[in-house]
Amino acid sequence: MKPIVILLLLISIVCVFILVIKPPAKITIHVVSDNGISIPNLPINLSTFNYWKPGEGFGTDIDSVFSGITDSKGMVTFTILSERGDMAFGTVSGLIGYYPGGGKYQFKNVYGGVNWRPWRPWNPTVELILKPIKNPIPMYARSVGGMGSNLTLPAKNTPIGFDLVAADFVSPYGQGTVTDFIFNLSDKDPTDYALTLSFSHNGGWNSIGASFSKSGKLFPYVERCPSDWL
Repeated sequence: MKPIVILLLLISIVCVFILVIKPPAKITIHVVSDNGISIPNLPINLSTFNYWKPGEGFGTDIDSVFSGITDSKGMVTFTILSERGDMAFGTVSGLIGYYPGGGKYQFKNVYGGVNWRPWRPWNPTVELILKPIKNPIPMYARSVGGMGSNLTLPAKNTPIGFDLVAADFVSPYGQGTVTDFIFNLSDKDPTDYALTLSFSHNGGWNSIGASFSKSGKLFPYVERCPSDWL
């Protein structure tokens, strides 16, 4: 075989190697509670981009997922291959005593620009802080009205309380006993209505609302929105 043919063959093999082999990456996740105490024996998942799957729209990114368990110091280390150097990590389902948590980490360019060399920095330690469940407060979600039906306010120009647990207006308009929301539908002017929804926030009452013409056109607005929402 002629030397030039051998050289071209070697160049082709190197090019295929660079395109196919993904650079290695190493990362350590340190899991702690919100007061800085390490959390041992905790399952952690880590994912990174694997390949792109053609399909509807722009297709779908498919990730590789890896699992590990924190040691006695709350540490878990992953050594993987990653094409893009993107890492997403977090707790798994069934977590007891803590709220779910997670985070992301993006490695920098690989050494020398050759993508089969390690991502840098090598083995950074990233902290994942979990908040303990101390005094859980129940949350209620209600669907009132919907397809083919409507929630009809029993009166206009007067505040009307609504009880989420009972899914009904409070007395004298329904069987509810605790006011979670307050509806107020008023005649804003001869052509428009104003609907205000008030709710408790940080010990006070705040409101959001919408105005709409009596012909049906809606104009949403926010009134006295809590400052920490902005």
